Amino acid sequence: MDSFFIAASIKNALHQKHESFCLQGEERMFYGLVVHQYPRGGGFMSGHRHLIGDDEGYTGSGLSRRYTVGLVMSKMGNEFTTGGGWATGKEVRVSWEHAAEPGDLIIYDEGIDHGCNTVDIFAPLDLGTLNGRLFGLVGIFVPEMRFKGGEEVATANHMGVVETVDGDVPVAVETWRRLG
Repeated sequence: MDSFFIAASIKNALHQKHESFCLQGEERMFYGLVVHQYPRGGGFMSGHRHLIGDDEGYTGSGLSRRYTVGLVMSKMGNEFTTGGGWATGKEVRVSWEHAAEPGDLIIYDEGIDHGCNTVDIFAPLDLGTLNGRLFGLVGIFVPEMRFKGGEEVATANHMGVVETVDGDVPVAVETWRRLG
């Protein structure tokens, strides 16, 4: 838990927000830990950029830019051998995996191209176990972000992390504050 709060505090400093921004229920949005798994045998993320838009719930948040504050959760050479995270700096793609250790923080502006090269592309793909590259993010959530429906909602509802509002529209109600 401490690593998450340290990462969130750094994110708040980058955004010039007070230390507890999105951590104590004072704002309409909240932070949560998001873990991305890129499994051996094909896990990847195409290069992309994030822009702040109305559909992401950031309007009125006071965030003019967004920064990723990511927590390295696996080690190249142990959990995976090829591929991994990268970001573009001065028109050169920079990979950090060879130098990163679990517990390190990776920080970059989400407006630049970033992604994940295919993890262990020639290994057999195993989606039944937790393997490959793991990367934790301080994610921002707003109550207006609703699940789209389908199996995810049934699973989340079974776990007790959604409630129904406005008839049958489920909305996430579990916050980091409640989990902490």
